Amino acid sequence: ISKQGITLDAAKPAPIRNLTIPGIVDIAELNQSMDLNSLNAACLLITDASSKLIDFFTNAECNSQREENGNIGTSIPISWSASYHQGLNILSRVHTSSKAMKKDVPIEFIESAFKSSITILLSLKNPLEMSNLKKKVHAALQEVTSVLLEVIKSGHVSARKDYGFGSKYKGNIFLSMLRACPSGISNLESIRMEIISAMLEHIRDIPEQLLVSILRFVLRYVETDDFVTYYSKESGSGKTSLVARLSKQYMELIAKVPHKADSQQYVDEEKNLASRIMSLAVLDITSKIITHSRCNHSFLTKAMRDGLKSNAEVETLLITLSKLLQCGGGHDAMVSFKGGTTLSVGAVEWISALTDAHLGTMLKISLGGGLVIDRIQSAVRSALAQSEFSNEAKEMLDHIEMVTEHADTMTDESSPSLRETTVLYSTERLAF
Repeated sequence: ISKQGITLDAAKPAPIRNLTIPGIVDIAELNQSMDLNSLNAACLLITDASSKLIDFFTNAECNSQREENGNIGTSIPISWSASYHQGLNILSRVHTSSKAMKKDVPIEFIESAFKSSITILLSLKNPLEMSNLKKKVHAALQEVTSVLLEVIKSGHVSARKDYGFGSKYKGNIFLSMLRACPSGISNLESIRMEIISAMLEHIRDIPEQLLVSILRFVLRYVETDDFVTYYSKESGSGKTSLVARLSKQYMELIAKVPHKADSQQYVDEEKNLASRIMSLAVLDITSKIITHSRCNHSFLTKAMRDGLKSNAEVETLLITLSKLLQCGGGHDAMVSFKGGTTLSVGAVEWISALTDAHLGTMLKISLGGGLVIDRIQSAVRSALAQSEFSNEAKEMLDHIEMVTEHADTMTDESSPSLRETTVLYSTERLAF
């Protein structure tokens, strides 16, 4: 440090304490400058690493036709996971301890890492669609999704920011992220469920539109193998614990009797077990979504009206919510952060919004010889005894009874027959 100026090595900053140099520099200001230099260096490092990684795969794909034996000789020039943690190391050098650093990573760095990770993820193709880049793309996807999980779990990611992507992905970069996550690939089978779980646990400002989109994504795109791999790693109580046990049982069944795969008994046993896993997993993830936060009724209604594209989707969601409302008394624990709600209250809120959004379809749905709407009314009446949410339940019951009384005067010209829709959302996926 001299009167002529201050020279700092951004790669090796260190805070200065208990130092007084009269007339030269303010030490607090100097340390603040060092923090800023370190942050800029860390953000620049991962931005540069992201560009190099994307350029490598773009060029490699263009030149892949010239390679023989399905291999590209040039190795990946950079490790995304290593680059991210190197950035963390740069930042940690200006903090008093690594524990303090891990607890309070600068939001600017998290946002930069999140945006760069998604940019890489969206630029990579599914390895199953590649020829001679499979192994390299697979390795890159493992690192990118690993960093994404770590960043989301930091608690600094907001679902209400577009992170510079603007309207490029229709304002829903999180849904684009989920769609870009690979499926059916070794070591990555459960990544979509892991990211969804991390979002619900660590992102506290998920808007109604995204909550509906996440649930629809699970119902439409997440398969049995995804659930089995995810829940086989989980432990917990209630449905989570049951799905975990069934998932392990399913994996043992597949592993023990591959030679019996053609027998009808094996096929039936595997199908029944897969159906139970799918049903319970859908109930479990739906319960986590509807208890994430207290929703604005108008926003949730609009999200359901815009987000649910077919009658079959409405049918599946209504039956799922009906089941959760019936068993809500035993699963009314609050979520882990402030702003969450109970299962019963969440089910009431979502059924009420679904009623306003798709009433015509709901009045047609039957199950077990009766209308689902009648079963919901019965469940809501029994829930009235719970003073915790009696007002919400009473309002919803009054609303359903009112619209049901006038159902014979209503027409549903805009909605096709329930059975005309695709079977993707068949209620066979839910075992009640």
